[in-house]
Amino acid sequence: MQGIFISYRRSDSKGFAGRLASDLGGSFGDDLIFFDIDDIEGGENFVDAIENALDSCSVFLAVIGQSWVNVTDSLGNRRLHNADDFVRLELLSALGRKDVLTIPVLAGGADMPKASDMPTELQPLLLRQALKIRNDSWDYDLSEIVSAVHQSHGISYAQIGDNNTQEISYQGQWQECDVKVCHGCNTEAIAEYGQWAGQCPFCADALDGSVGEKAIMQPSAQIPFSVSRSVSIRKISEMLKNKKFAPSKFKNIALTEELAVPVLIPRWFIRAEVSATYQARIGTTHTTTEEVDVTKNGEETTKEVSTDETRWARVNGNESGQYEFSIDASDSDLHAADAISVSFENKSVKSFHGRNMNENPTVLAPLVSIKDAFEQGKEFVEGRLETTIKSKLSGDKVEITDINSRYKKFAAKLVYTPSWNYLATFSGKHYLLSVDGVTGEASGDTPLSATKVGVVIAISVVSILLIGSILYFFTKDG
Repeated sequence: MQGIFISYRRSDSKGFAGRLASDLGGSFGDDLIFFDIDDIEGGENFVDAIENALDSCSVFLAVIGQSWVNVTDSLGNRRLHNADDFVRLELLSALGRKDVLTIPVLAGGADMPKASDMPTELQPLLLRQALKIRNDSWDYDLSEIVSAVHQSHGISYAQIGDNNTQEISYQGQWQECDVKVCHGCNTEAIAEYGQWAGQCPFCADALDGSVGEKAIMQPSAQIPFSVSRSVSIRKISEMLKNKKFAPSKFKNIALTEELAVPVLIPRWFIRAEVSATYQARIGTTHTTTEEVDVTKNGEETTKEVSTDETRWARVNGNESGQYEFSIDASDSDLHAADAISVSFENKSVKSFHGRNMNENPTVLAPLVSIKDAFEQGKEFVEGRLETTIKSKLSGDKVEITDINSRYKKFAAKLVYTPSWNYLATFSGKHYLLSVDGVTGEASGDTPLSATKVGVVIAISVVSILLIGSILYFFTKDG
């Protein structure tokens, strides 16, 4: 998550700004709050400090008190009209950045300044939606500011009703984009970002069909590539060596860095708070032994026979927890949810602006709605709930007979995640090999060697026949 820059005048709103910085630090982490009193070191150039801070911030809060516009210097001139005024410099830097959301925060009952009182270059601030912060409604006003910060990061929050049917909608930005589509697998990529023309990174077909202008959900964050192109090739080579049934020629296929394609894949990162009531059966195994008469080699004898009996007891209980999972948002054919490889609040997640992207990747378009992703993820949550419940119940056997889950809180954000894709050609077919751009985990489909599979089948058949013969020999006489 990117930081929050708080701008204010000490003589105008020091108390409000300090309290706001403290409370926002409690919500987002003190290290994400740029508050100039604490964060500018002695001797540091103020203009450079502003630019460096804004490089790591996505939200700029301009705290405006009742005397903000009228504060004067020693000569009686309004400081806001002074080219060297620090507040003016902060505002100019923030307003000049498309990657920073600037929010006026009216403190202690202040009103928005009049255009006639503002320098021309600062008047765009007056077009921004203002929020308020007041002592007598602090908690409510703070929650509104926190919500605005979350929305700027594309984080959608919802309180789920008793019937689990609370309407969930995307709170981030929508953007009209020129979208290209693959003729082979229907992958959609965004033309404005990175590389999109030429070969599809998933099936090698042409990625040149046009969907035209299309309103898409704009992911507000991305995880940068931490695995290099050369490392991705090494990871694929290591994976292929462990594919026992792949043809030797395929396992030793020549891999070149130039053919490794960087891809940004949109994924829903979802965190859900859930409570559940459950019913279960706990089984305890009781073993009884008895002697029975048998005939062996024509002679009457006895042997001990053990019988296991499971005695069941019914239990009821409650369980609650917070679960995080992710859903691939680039494929309208929904896949199963996965555990998130980085935490929901991981600091490696950066704001996405469609520019200055390392590796010049193909950027896929999000196709899965937030509601569909949440519904798909419930299966993941239910599975984790069941595992947690079973781990807390002691017995030889545990069966969950019923779980009634209630989702209380829900948070989601759309994040671009990095991947290296490599299309290997073998016997006229393409095989997709990929490496997670964060973890370095390699995966992919490989051809099967008919010879190796045949040998394994033959060995299995011989083994079954041999075991069957041995069992027959020892049991034929009873």
